[in-house]
Amino acid sequence: MLVQLLSAPFTVAADVLSFLGSAFFLGRIRPAEPPASDGDGSVTAGARFIARSAVVRASLIAAATLNFFYVMFAALYLLYAVRVLHIRPGLVGVLIGAGAIGAVIGSLVTKRLAARIGTGWAYAAGCLLYAAPLVLWPLAHGAMPLVLAMLFAAEFVSGFGLMVLDITIGVIFAAIIPDRLRSRVTGAFQAVNYGTRPLGALLGGLLGSVVGLRPALWVATLGGVAGFALLLPTPLPRYRLPAVDGPARA
Repeated sequence: MLVQLLSAPFTVAADVLSFLGSAFFLGRIRPAEPPASDGDGSVTAGARFIARSAVVRASLIAAATLNFFYVMFAALYLLYAVRVLHIRPGLVGVLIGAGAIGAVIGSLVTKRLAARIGTGWAYAAGCLLYAAPLVLWPLAHGAMPLVLAMLFAAEFVSGFGLMVLDITIGVIFAAIIPDRLRSRVTGAFQAVNYGTRPLGALLGGLLGSVVGLRPALWVATLGGVAGFALLLPTPLPRYRLPAVDGPARA
């Protein structure tokens, strides 16, 4: 809406201010942090733990694949919405906001979903719901109300799935990863997980330029679904949280 009303540069400036506000409030947090471990290595120690843990390793492979193809999608879908589907910027904002609504609802139901089907299957379902609905973007065509309904559904369900997968994997990691290694495992995990993002963005831009926006979106969305498929033969979907004070298997 700000882009439509004020133009893009002013909107970027407003976004910058929002990040400064976030930094201010984060800076006011005074957590009681445990002392750092005296063990050797940092990221390398986390990488060794990931290599030994079938559950964490499977999550990393799936998450890195999802992120790679989602960022490819993110490099394309706004251009596709405006240039191909001719959606006004204000409506694009409404569509993106649908993802936030889905995420809020997902955060409210994740605990009950995990209790019903198991934490591992809830994570796998979150990965599928995060990736698969985005196929509606390259599928969208026809009258504008139909296109908007398809895209609203895609963003809403994808946001829902994102929150389900984020919450459940956080709980699984808290149960599996020892406290003394958690920051090191997280560092190694994110180095790979986030490291795929610039590569996905570059490939998305290249494909969009060479084969067109819609074919490139098909590659991005179907590739994201492949991230879910990679989970199925691993132990992660069948993982269940241990009983209170019980041991957790990695």
